[in-house]
Amino acid sequence: LIDLMVELIRRVSEGLPGVQIVYLTMFPRFIDRCCKSAGHMTKEDSLVMSGFRKAVDCDLVEELEEMGVDVLEWYNLLGWESEPGLEELVKKDVVCVDGVHLTNKANSFAAVSLCCRIAEVELFVKSAAGGKKRKMD
Repeated sequence: LIDLMVELIRRVSEGLPGVQIVYLTMFPRFIDRCCKSAGHMTKEDSLVMSGFRKAVDCDLVEELEEMGVDVLEWYNLLGWESEPGLEELVKKDVVCVDGVHLTNKANSFAAVSLCCRIAEVELFVKSAAGGKKRKMD
């Protein structure tokens, strides 16, 4: 997975010189048990999935940053400074009742936050290119 993603980013960079690539780290999934069926997605499975996601992201981020790719942590889009634990995520009500996916509210908030960040960067770049400095009101 890591090798495929690095190769994809490399090809995009070569095919579109000058393009700015931002990698958004993986959102957590399988945060909580989806049901009480025996042997189906236990609490330990949730911890393993979370650990695997973090390990893959850690290795991928290291390689992408070496390539000059900007990295944005998923939890920053929700306004958090650090990644909450699985139990805290459940308490923050960002997980659907299926225990797997994020709620529409959390996804919408993350999407709006990402759009605002992109718009802010574009505004800053255009202002800098025109010789104007960005002003805080």
